[in-house]
Amino acid sequence: MKKTTSFLQIAALLYISIGLIGWIDPSYDKAKEGNQLYKEEKYDEAISKYIDAQMTSKDQASLDFNIADSQYRNEKYDEAVAAFEKVIKKTDDIGLKSKANFNIGNSLYRQGKLKESLDFYKKAIELANKNADSGNPDKELRELSDEAKYNHEFVEKKIEEMQQQQQERQDQQEQQDEEQKKDQEDKQSDEGQEQKDQKDGEEEKQDQKGEDKDDEKQGEQEDKQDKQEEKDDKEQQEQDQQDQQQQQNQEDKEQEEEEKEGKGEQQDEEKEQPTGQEEQSQAPQQPHEFNMSKEEAERLLDALQQSEKNSKLNFQNKKHGAPPRVEKDW
Repeated sequence: MKKTTSFLQIAALLYISIGLIGWIDPSYDKAKEGNQLYKEEKYDEAISKYIDAQMTSKDQASLDFNIADSQYRNEKYDEAVAAFEKVIKKTDDIGLKSKANFNIGNSLYRQGKLKESLDFYKKAIELANKNADSGNPDKELRELSDEAKYNHEFVEKKIEEMQQQQQERQDQQEQQDEEQKKDQEDKQSDEGQEQKDQKDGEEEKQDQKGEDKDDEKQGEQEDKQDKQEEKDDKEQQEQDQQDQQQQQNQEDKEQEEEEKEGKGEQQDEEKEQPTGQEEQSQAPQQPHEFNMSKEEAERLLDALQQSEKNSKLNFQNKKHGAPPRVEKDW
């Protein structure tokens, strides 16, 4: 029973003490409400409670740290960095400064500012080690130092990987640019060769066209010449036929004239021969016999030869365009 009474007395005393603290320092209740909202991940509401607590609290640095930590959890890294820097300026607490530097390094890393984050990790390690060298080392700061070292090494490796990847991308880009340049040169070379081939083809086509035109012109000239020769041959044949016909007509005419002259001479010779009328009247009629003397035969033969000679001469004169001449010696 005494133990129970004693416990109740102690509990009542604690309740009274807490109530007195809340009445004496109203910021305590606001900070407490902010911590509860922080646990519930209601960061904006927690920040509002921390700001209200700063109105009456003397521990401004701790509240600034809570505000900065809430901004970090809310992924508002610029606001978080600014709040952590305020903590570093306001407090002389090594532990609080070390935590603020550590969280600034994390905020910068989240923003992709890897090189900048290394400086703050390094500062956090230095402050934590300084506390470790003191007569009353803080276990939490020792763990913080180990985490800062890990983050520092991790970021350094990340930077090396990024630099290596960047170098690989740069090399790949240079290779692609070189290949693209080579492809462009090959393309230009192919286009130049194609244009040259096209030009050569057009020139060859033009030359062939000129040759075809010359051949066609030559063929036309040859056809024209053949036609002219054919025409000349035809005209020559017609002229030859006309000359032959004229010659034949002339020969026929001359032959008729010779026959007429031969008849006339025979009739004259018959008239010159004496006839016995008495005998003819008394004797029966006999067929006439044409008796020619040797001189008359020779004269007739000379006349025929002269006529043939004149005919040949007449034919030659007609071929040479001269008028025919006929000579008679009887």
